[in-house]
Amino acid sequence: MKKIQNFFSGFLIIFSLFFVFHSAEAGFFDWFFRFFGKNEANVKKEEIVLPKYYRLGVSSVGSGTVIINVNEGKINCGNECRKIFPEKSLVELTAKPNDNYIFKSWSGCDYTPNEKCKIEMNKNVTITANFAKKENVVNSQQQSGSHSSKIISSSVSQKSSSKSSLVSSKTNNSKLSNSLSSAASSKAPSSRSSSSSSIFSAELMEDVFLMDDDGTLIDSDNKLIDKKIVEKFYTLHPQKTYYDFLSVFPSFEPGFQGAFHSIVKNDVKGIGGPQITSSYLSDSNKLIGVNFLGFGFTSPRIKTEDDVKNNLHYLVHETGHQWLAYIGKEEGFSTATHYTNWTDTGFIRDGQQWSDVMGGSPWKDNGDGTVSEIITNKQGFSKLSLYLMGLASQTEVPDLRIVVPENPQDQSPFNVHVRGEPKTISISDIVSRYGTRIPSYQTSQKDFKMAYILLSKKSNPPTMSQIDAINYVAKYFPSEWNFVTYGKSTINSR
Repeated sequence: MKKIQNFFSGFLIIFSLFFVFHSAEAGFFDWFFRFFGKNEANVKKEEIVLPKYYRLGVSSVGSGTVIINVNEGKINCGNECRKIFPEKSLVELTAKPNDNYIFKSWSGCDYTPNEKCKIEMNKNVTITANFAKKENVVNSQQQSGSHSSKIISSSVSQKSSSKSSLVSSKTNNSKLSNSLSSAASSKAPSSRSSSSSSIFSAELMEDVFLMDDDGTLIDSDNKLIDKKIVEKFYTLHPQKTYYDFLSVFPSFEPGFQGAFHSIVKNDVKGIGGPQITSSYLSDSNKLIGVNFLGFGFTSPRIKTEDDVKNNLHYLVHETGHQWLAYIGKEEGFSTATHYTNWTDTGFIRDGQQWSDVMGGSPWKDNGDGTVSEIITNKQGFSKLSLYLMGLASQTEVPDLRIVVPENPQDQSPFNVHVRGEPKTISISDIVSRYGTRIPSYQTSQKDFKMAYILLSKKSNPPTMSQIDAINYVAKYFPSEWNFVTYGKSTINSR
């Protein structure tokens, strides 16, 4: 009996200590039921906490660009761009005004010391750099004999005579000019200008042309008149009807944002694009499309060979619009010109994540009812795009996934982690709706020729740096195009 009493006494002492220890955190009954597993109603299910990412939107007003400084290097935003950063990332931006402009102010920054902008990414942010035109800018031409000089904001003068060589030019300190000699010698440049009235004649790479506005190519709003430009080119070069594409680069900031592609001729079926079987040009002319590039390749911020190479994806994108992305609006994977942000256009190449240059994003199904956008800066053509371009067969195209957010309010490009699941569309579904591509992969055209036209105003000739830049586009774009098409297509192959 005594042993039983001792046992109960010991048990009560231990139980009392245990109760006192836990009473600071919970009531007795809460502890009791939790201890014996009876308080299931108060047990919360574990919630999934998603990592947070925020999107930075950058734009500019006036003539200038914005550079985003990140650990991996610098990102050139041009007039507008969007990037994604993890929560609490510290981001620094730098405003770079173009010639004849000055930086004025920032909108949306946490801290703005002059041309620098610093922000902490705790929400989706939109930043605007405001540029204003300089007053009392010197912009004149002085003519003496056969020479002329152009002075812009007291910058280095650009001199030209009846013949001026890019290779030997010492008129500016551009790294482009200093390193062009090997390119010029290897490509056998010719001296030509697309207008006898041009005051600038230079050594040009093959397929590069200079063209002055004759008063009919640019309207009062500084916008390019595309059809007139094309007709003018063939008036000056009636024998150059073998080009499939013309790419026009204005030496001035045009009155439109970004770039655009104009389809001149298209007889391809099954890709959703407009059927244009005849053009305003002669039947013997092979031209099918024209790319009009903005100020991206000829602005003062393009200073090095690498600057040109890093911008080539813009020309890839515009050229791709000859075939892309006109299908899929009804199915929700395109806007009838670009793939939507919710379309999974990701693919793996050489062990790295890529996305389609025509839009969309790589998306990951997390297996828990959520999807996450995979961030990448590598852009090329997906298998679907290659099929539509006539560079891949149907059997090479995997199923296409489209993210369907659970909450309709999540239909925003600023969401990189959402609840929802992907739906799948097969190439068979696409062919059933739009028809088989004709001509097929086996018989489609795969080799093209492109002319590069530097368009300038008669009173404002191009600088040596601008001509250098277009020469480098002509040098590097063919290999870039061949790479993003997996070697299945060529431009200016000789």
